[in-house]
Amino acid sequence: MAKASTHPFQFSIWMLDVDWFKRINDIHGHAVGDEALRRFADRVNSHVRIGDLLARYGGEEFVLVMPHASHETALALAQRLRADMCSRPLLEDPAITVTVSIGVADCLAARTAAELLYQTDAALYEAKKRP
Repeated sequence: MAKASTHPFQFSIWMLDVDWFKRINDIHGHAVGDEALRRFADRVNSHVRIGDLLARYGGEEFVLVMPHASHETALALAQRLRADMCSRPLLEDPAITVTVSIGVADCLAARTAAELLYQTDAALYEAKKRP
């Protein structure tokens, strides 16, 4: 946020949530759930650009920081990731396929990091309400 406020620098962030993740743990156990999260992170990382930073935020939520990405660029990449997630399983045995909800915001929409995270979380909440 500091760099963006003093230089012509735009960035976007995602907040990602693996939909209905608790079911994986409940049905298959925590070891399978942990492996599903690792595979999820690998799949996300296969879609992002060099220099983007993915971090686990808590539970089955992740945050992705995308330097030099406009809101439109971040949205387009999020749509590609969403399509890929539901098109093939994360795990083969047991077969686990997931969907993901993604909230997107950019630094132009906030004055502080906390405000940006709040807006991204609100966008994630809206995404989770959509079919």
